[in-house]
Amino acid sequence: MNTRRETYHQQFGSLSLSVVGSGYFGKFIWSFVFLISALLLVSCHSLAPNKSQTKINWRTLEQGKIEAAARQKPCLVDFYFGEQCHRCAMLEKQVYDNDRIASMINTKFIPVRIDLTRKLSPEEKALEDKMGSGGECMLLFLDQNGNVIKNQQGVPVCSMEMISPERFISYLDETLELLGQGAGE
Repeated sequence: MNTRRETYHQQFGSLSLSVVGSGYFGKFIWSFVFLISALLLVSCHSLAPNKSQTKINWRTLEQGKIEAAARQKPCLVDFYFGEQCHRCAMLEKQVYDNDRIASMINTKFIPVRIDLTRKLSPEEKALEDKMGSGGECMLLFLDQNGNVIKNQQGVPVCSMEMISPERFISYLDETLELLGQGAGE
């Protein structure tokens, strides 16, 4: 009959520590290794970005348009490609995580996120086609009736570029001014 250590060596090779094989000391070592592994797993999980912890109360396009009409507020629409997109990741960390911006978006706008990593609904696809984004990430604004908000030159207020928090606030202010709702905070 094989000892526990011999069985371990047969299964895992000679990389084992001979002290770990049996007795109280061995149990202590394995308990310690298990505890450290569990702590590392928990700490790594808590450091991972969690979409449910965002400061923005995102809605779908369908939900957002209904709420915008009911509350007479414009929609901020974010065509979002996820963390693998540098622009999207920067927006998430530097813009949407900014307390002032998050508060302004949640109180003065209806935030809508369209997830470009999944199949778009017919309504989402129609908006994407109308804007000609070609499946790229983009920000735009819709009025309470679902129409794309345009500046005085008739150009949609939108961006497909990296935006600093300061520039983002100016987009929010410009949109509110175009709608006659005054600038943000």
